[in-house]
Amino acid sequence: MIIATVSQSAFHFLKAKIITGELEPGQKLDESKLSERLDISRPPIREAFRKLESEHLVYTIPRRGTFVSEISVEDFIELYQVRGMAECCAVDILEEKNIREIPELESALTDVDELSILPDATPGQELNLVVKIQDFHVKLVEAADNARLSSFYETINSNVCRYTYIYTSEPDMVRAWREEHRQIADVISAADYGKAKRFLIDHINAYRKGSFLELMREEIQKRTGKKEGTASMSNER
Repeated sequence: MIIATVSQSAFHFLKAKIITGELEPGQKLDESKLSERLDISRPPIREAFRKLESEHLVYTIPRRGTFVSEISVEDFIELYQVRGMAECCAVDILEEKNIREIPELESALTDVDELSILPDATPGQELNLVVKIQDFHVKLVEAADNARLSSFYETINSNVCRYTYIYTSEPDMVRAWREEHRQIADVISAADYGKAKRFLIDHINAYRKGSFLELMREEIQKRTGKKEGTASMSNER
């Protein structure tokens, strides 16, 4: 029980550092140094690595070690494609079950409304904002009450947060997210599930096209030091 708790703490610590970019894409994670830094033994670190790998935040190469997963425009687009499918599936299930009122969704909206966008925010404060914003989508999926769908969404949500964190440099974008989330919640409450899906797809797809995609491309290049190839543009739809 104690090992599990320590492992969870290590997992959340490393997850936050990966999402904010403080642990860089491709960086090797040194078990020994992390053990010293966190003042814990190696087994909880290894367990944290396994959990991070299940969420595709790290990968392990036998006899070489564990590394932070790379980010790329191609990965971002693929992630948002499957994210859109999962969230629309959740709306379909809500319609099938005739679920209109979702208190958790309203709570998620209220939590974000109460947050201010700080121009000099620390990585931790920005991460808190990202988690609160993405919590709307998490609660939407959870409201469908489908264990397999929720389990799948959990495996991609950390990387959704990772890319969303990159976009938080634009305060106007954060305000737009708030407004769009409110629109989606309102049409679900009105039992207009078809419109909810259209709003949802427009909301998700808008940020992987045009100027938004170019912003993502530029920021990924800054974080990785790698220039994205022109092939990435072929994925823009």
